[in-house]
Amino acid sequence: MKPTLSDIAREANVSVSTVSQALRGKGTVAKETKDRILRVARELGYNRKTSKDELRIGVIAQTSSFTESEVYKQYFAGIKHELGDALHLVATVESDLFPIDTITNGFADLDGIIFFGGEEEHPSIKHIIDQTDLKIIMINRYTDNERISTVCTNNFEAYYEVTTHLIKHHCYKNFAFACQEPIKSWARKRFQGHQTAVERHLEEGQTVLLSAPRRKEIVKLLLELDSWPDALLAESDGVACYIMESIQSQGIKVPEDIAIVGCDDLPVSRNSTPRLSTINTSPRRLGETAARLLKEVIYNGYCSAHITIPARPIYRGSCGCSDGAD
Repeated sequence: MKPTLSDIAREANVSVSTVSQALRGKGTVAKETKDRILRVARELGYNRKTSKDELRIGVIAQTSSFTESEVYKQYFAGIKHELGDALHLVATVESDLFPIDTITNGFADLDGIIFFGGEEEHPSIKHIIDQTDLKIIMINRYTDNERISTVCTNNFEAYYEVTTHLIKHHCYKNFAFACQEPIKSWARKRFQGHQTAVERHLEEGQTVLLSAPRRKEIVKLLLELDSWPDALLAESDGVACYIMESIQSQGIKVPEDIAIVGCDDLPVSRNSTPRLSTINTSPRRLGETAARLLKEVIYNGYCSAHITIPARPIYRGSCGCSDGAD
């Protein structure tokens, strides 16, 4: 098996990030340490890939990702467009590749993996991270693992901006935030951005978190609230549109009785009545960027890298804005 940065770090008795810096000639690695790292790398036969080398990349997603989520379909379209022939494996976290005794055979020939649709804590994903030394990128996920690179939307800032708009332009004071359980890391960031804006701009304002495994259960929680919110922000367009259609069927008007905002700017947001205010997160661009970043990480021997792509709020009729063309 070809030597990895982890192998070099273990033999040289340093961290993986120190190995990465030394091999790239970056950082402030002491000369004695750098020389030891380079010597160990030579002895192990380590060769850093160049842009002329053929890459072999895998994409791992949840089973439902390709069939149930338009966002994940766009992630994959961007990845596929950027990688071309370098895309050698597409699998799901429930596939037969993941048992402990077969994982090495399934991924031994790959240079890196792109994950989306699952959290780092998912047993199968954690298994790959623990059992391989592959370069790994996760799309729109947050992690403290120094081995994992990320490409994310600015989830916190986007929801902070939208909430500020609802407060400043529409004078809303009472809010609700809707998301499905288990709550994903990107949804937590969105809620934190929203909550921070409420706390910063309103002395008497408040927000309540409505979370449940199923969307119909979230609607039930909303209808049972003692204090009806002026506006509801949802983690996604799918959740927002489901809630909007459900409460409209009971005679509740949007935005007159409650404003609603989603996220991702999917076709469903443009086809609802009223049209859904949302946040364009450019999912195809996230996929393309993740693929380019993984290639850079592999070619340059980086330990990890992180990129944030700005989202764009789109205000339509569901939040009380003009419902004209975008």
